[in-house]
Amino acid sequence: MTRPSVHDKHRVVQTGVWTPPGTGMMRAVWAVCSDAGCSIDGSRKTNQDSYLVDLPRPDMPELLVGVFDGHGEHGHHVSRLCKAQFSELLRAAERSQPNLQSAMTAAYVEQDCACTSTLDCSQSGTTAVTCHLKADELSGRVSLTTAWVGDSRAVLAQVKPDGSVIARDLSVDQSPERPDEKARPATPRPHVPSRRPRMPSRRPRMPSLRPRMPSLRPRMPSLRPRMPSLRPHAPQQQTPWPLTPYA
Repeated sequence: MTRPSVHDKHRVVQTGVWTPPGTGMMRAVWAVCSDAGCSIDGSRKTNQDSYLVDLPRPDMPELLVGVFDGHGEHGHHVSRLCKAQFSELLRAAERSQPNLQSAMTAAYVEQDCACTSTLDCSQSGTTAVTCHLKADELSGRVSLTTAWVGDSRAVLAQVKPDGSVIARDLSVDQSPERPDEKARPATPRPHVPSRRPRMPSRRPRMPSLRPRMPSLRPRMPSLRPRMPSLRPHAPQQQTPWPLTPYA
């Protein structure tokens, strides 16, 4: 594996070869080229893309490759954190999960929790696509397991004996236009508690020291005279008193 080389201060190139044991003449060649984009005015943006190449350990014929495409204000920090942590998270999940597919899913969930508890991911994040290759020394076959979130793609290219190339998609874009993705916000999502403890506010709330002063404005009596009502009163019926003759 060559060391990453930087060209024009914005482009990173790296190549390598993996020859798994027990597979005969099989050889896997990988190459990476990551280039920072440009703004409308021509200035270079921050390169928010990160890649992962975890070469096989001496006792395990495995290879893990991945691409993380950050987005948002802190997208480059999120993608770099995934590059630094995902390999170890996958190894830890393999020790507790029954198979590689379950371990890959658990590693993705743990990586999401690690990012949200460490970085501000309210308006930032990253896509991810990883391919895990494992060679069987007895049969000489290589198994490939792909996992992804977002719209980063993995494509398998096969060269036929006649020299033609056949490309097959290993992932399906996880985009908002998909019918199943449109239905996701309507379904209740489980709450994932944050691992970061909630710290109390350092700014104590002080009580108000300003006393409540009574109003010094005297209440003046109304100077508007009360006008008599001009509405005529209904005549009242007078009850005649009985006349008692004098004796």
